[in-house]
Amino acid sequence: MQVSMNDALNTPLASNKAAFSLSVPAPRFAAAQSRLDHHSALTVSLPWKIGTHQAQDTYHCLASALPLKRYRDVPRFLLWTLRIRKQLATAAGLAGYRLRVDLLHKRFETLSAWESSEHMMNFVRSGFHSRMLVDMKGRLGASLFTEWQAGRQELPLTWQISTQKLKEAQHAMHGENN
Repeated sequence: MQVSMNDALNTPLASNKAAFSLSVPAPRFAAAQSRLDHHSALTVSLPWKIGTHQAQDTYHCLASALPLKRYRDVPRFLLWTLRIRKQLATAAGLAGYRLRVDLLHKRFETLSAWESSEHMMNFVRSGFHSRMLVDMKGRLGASLFTEWQAGRQELPLTWQISTQKLKEAQHAMHGENN
């Protein structure tokens, strides 16, 4: 099912009416899906949004998993997400990004590609993103981040590669081998 962000969140957007997919599998398959990819039956995934920078062979990539501690913080984080998407629309050095939200498990995931780690960190430390970090302090659970280099031919980045990279990072943090 394709639904506009305006219809889904009942919130006006200045521009970039992006469609998202809403996955609701049959109940008997929901548990199996959740075990396989750790996402609930109510997962919202925005498509890859192309950024302002597209002129190089290698990009600095970031995948993040951001679990919220409480359900009551989901609307607050969704509002920050809308604001940050506006910031991303003009972010220097951004090749592209996508967002996935697992509402049932209060889990937000991001995936982005940047001209350099410096461009990525400049974005993180500025505008709505930096304000969100202050506002959401203490509201997030154990977040996970991983960075790597990817070639132009690997864009747009997929959730499959994000999941793989996050699992590798989690195993590395806990000293586990694949």
